[in-house]
Amino acid sequence: MKRLACLLLATSYLAMADVVFVPDPSGLNPNDSVDWGQFATNSIFDSPTAFASVNGLTGTAATADPGGFFRPIVPISWASGFFPGDKVLNTNSFNYFPITLTFNTPVFGVGAFVDNDLTIGGFTAAISVYNGDTLLATFSADGSNTGFGSAPFLGVIDNTAEITKVVFEITDTGSFPRLDMAISGVSLNDTAIPVPEPGALLLLGIGLAVAVRANKASRRL
Repeated sequence: MKRLACLLLATSYLAMADVVFVPDPSGLNPNDSVDWGQFATNSIFDSPTAFASVNGLTGTAATADPGGFFRPIVPISWASGFFPGDKVLNTNSFNYFPITLTFNTPVFGVGAFVDNDLTIGGFTAAISVYNGDTLLATFSADGSNTGFGSAPFLGVIDNTAEITKVVFEITDTGSFPRLDMAISGVSLNDTAIPVPEPGALLLLGIGLAVAVRANKASRRL
């Protein structure tokens, strides 16, 4: 009975959940991506700038950095945090500015690795998710750039395709100043509903309750 109660509680929670934090790219069940290799290595370009995903989804990347964007490659022009060979999108000054991605077609899920320049002691990054100008959720994660693959992944998944904008930020760098930030290539889920609808989850809970009762009845026979 306790197991059933816990299961139904978890089912109710999932039914109420809309936007869920995803700390690993595989959790997005990605079927598309934005490869920053569409811009030349070590190129500088203005903000906002248009981009296209591998499957043709279009959008814009924006930053308030007056220098616009810089497109480094790891580890030649961005030391670590990401993985060797990663083509990343970097704000183009030694000062801190967030990065905003806007999608022309709403998506179910989106995420990227996030890094801040020279914050050896570690940092906290955040992702804020929007439908138009309406904030849906904000999540944060800790990481560092002390080695390859040490930057945190910040992703979100929704049960409807309503995500039109995400903002990547650096919220805390400890004793180090916030400097220029960068994001990896972007993982996307833009074609399939990844989270069951609340009605389906409710039916699942009812079915499990019936199954448990039937199992108890069979034991008495």
